[in-house]
Amino acid sequence: MSQLDVIATRGAAVLIRVDRDHGRILDRRHGRLFPPQTLDSALARGQWKAFTGDTAEISQALATATEVTTDAQTPGLLSPAA
Repeated sequence: MSQLDVIATRGAAVLIRVDRDHGRILDRRHGRLFPPQTLDSALARGQWKAFTGDTAEISQALATATEVTTDAQTPGLLSPAA
């Protein structure tokens, strides 16, 4: 992702567009980056507000975030990537 496209914020979480229909949630408080999901699905869950801030802070948080993946052993559970 060459240019960061942060489209919404909810508390410490931000929703980052990764392609036309998908985004990833970055939890800045816990330093976790969640797997891609459809933007419609993400926006339907919670009270998102349009992001109007500077993306520099988001870029820094993204650079140090832990990737969260789905746990292959237990479908539906999320776990930090190894």
